[in-house]
Amino acid sequence: MKRITVSLLGVGVILAAGAWFYLTTTWASAGHSRPAAPAMRPAAASGSAAAAHQPTEPPDPAKTVQLEDLRRRLAAAPDDLRLRKQLAVNLLDAGQPVEAFEEAGAVLLASPEDVDGLYVQGEVRLQMGQPKVALELFDRVLLQVPDHVLALLARGRAATQLGVPAQAVDSYQRALAATGGSHPQIERLLAEARAAAGTQQ
Repeated sequence: MKRITVSLLGVGVILAAGAWFYLTTTWASAGHSRPAAPAMRPAAASGSAAAAHQPTEPPDPAKTVQLEDLRRRLAAAPDDLRLRKQLAVNLLDAGQPVEAFEEAGAVLLASPEDVDGLYVQGEVRLQMGQPKVALELFDRVLLQVPDHVLALLARGRAATQLGVPAQAVDSYQRALAATGGSHPQIERLLAEARAAAGTQQ
């Protein structure tokens, strides 16, 4: 089964360097985008696309150059799905969710169950305050790649926003298992979800 990763558009979760090394070396494969290292970015303050589009940190010159290169190459080869997926992922990582969403949408028009496209759109939907839609997108990713750690973490966040901590527990347990059973940040999230589930019960 092909494995895939995309950059984590942070809304409270940061993967440690060890986990990122695991993800990029274990999951990178031909035809799929290889992301830059994850960075923390706060969630949008409101549920609108405009709010999600607000910059959260100064532009990274290196990322800007990389984006321009991808746009130029894609303009020369607009049917290159791999380039378009790479652009969507890099836009997400660069904090440009609206354009990332649009590029991911173009990917999904060509390939409706593409894991990259589904994940990128799920992360943007989560930023826009649409956790129910985001959860459905992450579930579609996980049907194809059950141990997709970033989708599992995002699914946990979506479940938490929806007030379903038991589902968040399930997501974080699976993410922890997929990273080898030991990861401080995921363990903390799992403990918080379990506490919320216990309180709810």
